[in-house]
Amino acid sequence: MKRKQITAFILAALLLVGACSALAASAGSSSDPLVSLSYIEDTYVHNISEQVRAKIDDALDPLYSAVTAPGASTGNFQMKNITAGGTVTLNSGGSVILLSGSGSVTINSGTVICITDGNTVSSGDSLVRYNRYMAAEDTTATVNILSPAYVAIDGMVKVMGDVKSPFGDVFVSDWYYDAVKYAVDKQLFTGTSDTTFSPNANMTRAMLVTVLYRMEGRPAVTAANNFRDVKNGQWYTDAILWANANNIVTGYGDGLFGIDDPITREQMAAILYRYASAKGYNVTGSDDLARFTDAPSVRGWALDAMKWAVAQGLINGTTDTTLSPGGSATRGQVATILMRFAENLTK
Repeated sequence: MKRKQITAFILAALLLVGACSALAASAGSSSDPLVSLSYIEDTYVHNISEQVRAKIDDALDPLYSAVTAPGASTGNFQMKNITAGGTVTLNSGGSVILLSGSGSVTINSGTVICITDGNTVSSGDSLVRYNRYMAAEDTTATVNILSPAYVAIDGMVKVMGDVKSPFGDVFVSDWYYDAVKYAVDKQLFTGTSDTTFSPNANMTRAMLVTVLYRMEGRPAVTAANNFRDVKNGQWYTDAILWANANNIVTGYGDGLFGIDDPITREQMAAILYRYASAKGYNVTGSDDLARFTDAPSVRGWALDAMKWAVAQGLINGTTDTTLSPGGSATRGQVATILMRFAENLTK
């Protein structure tokens, strides 16, 4: 009720200011004190209406721009990750904004309004992303989540099927969500902070080797340090020494490992291939890579590994015809690849 009163006050004030300003001005010219009725109806009222509408839109715009994308400022909204098959029940005054995924509306009684465009919604309509949908008075409606979705909710709302994401920057609708959850549950990955995973950040060479070391159960390390850029006592030290001792990594030569260098796709294939070989897994699979126009750019030391990784479904093309062997890999991509590795090879 308070919000309605404030809005009504804004409307009344803007109308009064606009009307006073318009009537104080000359209708025709500065030398003509008379204003015809037709001029008022056709011009002044129209101008006042347009000015008031623009001012109202400007005043209310922050309410709608507060929620524009995952991670944005949300004001009074609550953010929910909801699995496919979940629901959001809207009662009078309740509202929802679909930020990702897909959903449709079932109206049980009353009226649902899309506040963003002012149109009423029919049962069965699909939700448009970033539009705000509100249940009018004496209304009950259900938003059916058709694919994993990230939504903002406000008011009289009941949610079924919501899940808690392990990180604030990983949403249930993200293609890498299951892989990140798997990697975290298995203690293979940690976040870049307590609340962030940074799925789109580049995976470094040290990070990848550390994940494999954790997959191996963090065995005791007695090997010598052969790399001058690998410092003792760091989070990556034991992992790199273990991997080097087991011929999983060799470094660049001249005592360099490149701990902070982004891992390339062909480097990742080679490391996973050597790790699988060391574990005694089947590494006989091979894809001819003929469909990839950039396959000739795969370097010789990585060619067999890349053929194997593609054959195993660990690495896919960046497009239907490109493999991008020298391209970097993100943390979200590597989490997905390692989940496939565990599912396809370790069983």
